[in-house]
Amino acid sequence: MNRDRKRRCAGFSLIELISVMTILGVIGTFFAHTMQIVGEAYNGVTIRQELLRDGRIALDRMTREIRLVATATSVDATTLSATKFSFRDRDENTYTYTLSNGSILQNGVALVDSVESLAFGYYQKDGSVATSGNSLHVIEVAFSLSKNGESVPFRATVIPPAFDAANTCWTER
Repeated sequence: MNRDRKRRCAGFSLIELISVMTILGVIGTFFAHTMQIVGEAYNGVTIRQELLRDGRIALDRMTREIRLVATATSVDATTLSATKFSFRDRDENTYTYTLSNGSILQNGVALVDSVESLAFGYYQKDGSVATSGNSLHVIEVAFSLSKNGESVPFRATVIPPAFDAANTCWTER
């Protein structure tokens, strides 16, 4: 009797120990993989929020300043291009927006970084493409910010009050 009792109290068998370790390894692997996915999602959301914040600030500033265009003739027709826009405001201050080395520059100073693309569109009142400052009625700004695989596009359509009494509307896509 004493011998049977010793045998039952002796501990775990090798098979039981290996089985428990295998089950714990599978559970640990599943948990680690889940935590990795959660961490990557958190990083993606954090980067996207940063891009949204920076893009909104830049887009708001650009639309406010473009609304200050004095007249259609104060737009520099030589820089009426898809990637560069230059104009004078009511106080004769010159504003120039360009894309350089992944940044939107305003008069040579970085307005926002991590820029993937920048495009300006110029339209007449009837919606056709404007080819000179004299026929300009609507200015469209579109850019995309990108960082670590996350990308956020921005777009704004601006009708400066000097062109027409309409308001600015802007959207994120």
